[in-house]
Amino acid sequence: MKTRLSDAVIRVTFYCRRPGIRRATPATGSSGLKIKQCLVALLLFVFAVGGLAGCNRDATYTVAYIVRHAEVDYSGGDTNPSLTEAGRARALALRDQLKNAALVAIYQTELTRTRETAAPVAADQGLTATEIADGQNQQLVDHILANHAGQAVLIVNHSHNILNIISAFGAERPFDAYPNEFDKFFILIHSELDGASSAGVFVTEYGAASPPP
Repeated sequence: MKTRLSDAVIRVTFYCRRPGIRRATPATGSSGLKIKQCLVALLLFVFAVGGLAGCNRDATYTVAYIVRHAEVDYSGGDTNPSLTEAGRARALALRDQLKNAALVAIYQTELTRTRETAAPVAADQGLTATEIADGQNQQLVDHILANHAGQAVLIVNHSHNILNIISAFGAERPFDAYPNEFDKFFILIHSELDGASSAGVFVTEYGAASPPP
């Protein structure tokens, strides 16, 4: 894998799709795992359920960090609001979470809330975020796998798209419906070898805890 990984301590639950099995297989990591350790564990898990495209030294591993935009306030009727103070703090927390990740690209939608969430990470890592239209989920995944295979990317998107993006990579959805929360942090690994692929995803949290819905 061509990426350096953050040493941030996180709590994790991960899910991986096994060919021919409809439901995800969950496993929960200890509360002290680091992202680096979690990715190693996820690679082993992908291998266990994914066959040839799992943990193989000749396989190509693509890492996608996926988050919902940070907090906004819709009460004023603005359909394209900026982040709130809590949202700006979360955007900084995302920057810190990915401080040591060797990102090669950042993808956001055209809406202000995703741009403002991605901006601190982009500035910190010297990247210019790429905009993709809201809802272009399969096109986004196809572009990443075609242009950034074996590398790490950040995707900042919306709650109505994130589960579809995870499915488009070939991983099992961790939820039937996206929770009304802003602190979810997804670490997805897609592996490919000789045309066979598998994918798994960790679900964790970052920044301040979202209040109960």
